[in-house]
Amino acid sequence: MSVLFLCPNSGVHCPQELENVTALSQFDIFMESSSGIDHIFDLKGKNYSIIRNEVSSLFIDLDRHYEAIYPISRDGVIKYETHMGKEVFQSGFYPDAIAISNILKRYYFPLLKNIKKIMEEKNVKLMVNCKSQPTIYPKRSKHADNPAPIVEIGKNPIDSRRDLKVLDIAEELGKRLSRECDSLGEKFKIKDIEESYIFDYFNPKVPIIEIVLNRALYINDRDFDLESMTIDTHRLKHLSDIMDGVFSKFYGNL
Repeated sequence: MSVLFLCPNSGVHCPQELENVTALSQFDIFMESSSGIDHIFDLKGKNYSIIRNEVSSLFIDLDRHYEAIYPISRDGVIKYETHMGKEVFQSGFYPDAIAISNILKRYYFPLLKNIKKIMEEKNVKLMVNCKSQPTIYPKRSKHADNPAPIVEIGKNPIDSRRDLKVLDIAEELGKRLSRECDSLGEKFKIKDIEESYIFDYFNPKVPIIEIVLNRALYINDRDFDLESMTIDTHRLKHLSDIMDGVFSKFYGNL
C-alpha cells in the first residue's frame, strides 16, 4: 500500500511542436509552473511514488479534460492565456485539431496510463496532487490580489469521510511551514477541490487530496537565482524533509 504524489504542473519545457509559435519567454513559463514542487514531494520511503510532468502545464495540463480546448475553455488542457492574462501563443494562433491530437497522444495520455499502472502495481491508497502558487493570488483567481496562505489543502467536496486527516495535515503543515517564510496570508487554508480532471477521473478509485504550497517558501531572494532560474537544492531538500516528517506521522502505517 502506498501514497502517490502527482506533480502535473512541475514542468518548465515547451513541446518541440510549439516552440516556434509560443509568445512566452522561458521566464514566463517558469513563473507559471510549479517548478521545484516535484523535488519537495520526492519522498524516499518505500511506500511513496511520484509522477512528474516535464512539459509545462501551459501546453499540457493533466488537470484538465482532454476535450477542454479553446474556445470552449481559455484555461483548458492547452492554455489560451496564462494565470496573469497573457496570451500563450503568438497573435492569431492556436493549435489546430490535428496538432492537438498529436500533442495529446505524445504527452497527455501516456501520463494518465503511467498513473494507472503505478496505482495498480503499488496498491495506491492515497493520491496527493502537488502544486504551488504565487504569494499573491493571480489575476484569474477568484481571490485575485489577496495574499495566499502558506499551504492550501484541497479536500473531497462530497465525501469528507474519506479525507479525515485533511485538517490534521493542514494544521501540521501550517505549523511547520510558518517557521519557514514570511507571508501576509494565513498559515493554512482548507478548500474543496475545484476544477480538476485528475480528481474527477481517479477519485472513485482512490482518495485524493491536493496540497498547494506558497512559492515564497523557495522562490525568494535567498533561495532563487533569477539569472539562471534555479532554486537552491539545499532549500528544496529541507522542505522535502518537512513533508517526509508530516506524511510519516499521518500515513506511516500505510
